Amino acid sequence: MASGSISLNHVEIAYDLSGSPSEKVVLLLHCFGSNRQYWDFHKEAFAGFQTLIIDVPGHGQSSLYDVDCSLELIASDISSLLDFLGINKVILGGVSMGGMISQTFTLKHPELVSALMLINTTCFISEDMHQLWRERSQQVLENGTDAVHDVLMRRWFTIDAIENEIPGYKYLSKTFKNFNPVTFKN
Repeated sequence: MASGSISLNHVEIAYDLSGSPSEKVVLLLHCFGSNRQYWDFHKEAFAGFQTLIIDVPGHGQSSLYDVDCSLELIASDISSLLDFLGINKVILGGVSMGGMISQTFTLKHPELVSALMLINTTCFISEDMHQLWRERSQQVLENGTDAVHDVLMRRWFTIDAIENEIPGYKYLSKTFKNFNPVTFKN
């Protein structure tokens, strides 16, 4: 596996690239508050593919944007990463926020996508949901990620998963608690 990062004009994106270059490339995008290790639980499912897994800007080892962030900007930067790596076509998969980025990327760069996997995502965010996230963001900026941790974990996991501390819950709970609150500004 090759790990690296690319510095663009306004952000640095960290990535892992594994598998044979002769295989089709699967590009995987994680959810908000996570990082590229999110996909560790699923690596066996992608045997036989080359996989490119990134830390979405503001997550994991990728830097925060020094400009206002948008889905379009992230999509453009992913295109630059693919160009840097010499990858001209991907099977693109994203969960939640990663799925929203995947949809935007596909609309902006359809020639780079051979297939699309959308997991627990949406193509539209209502004004009510925007307002809810603005309120949560303010809580996090004032009080840290603990302010919304339990609410989000109950939204993302069943009570049984939380009580039994399944590996996915334990990972995301820990990752979210260590998440940089400044990311909520964007």
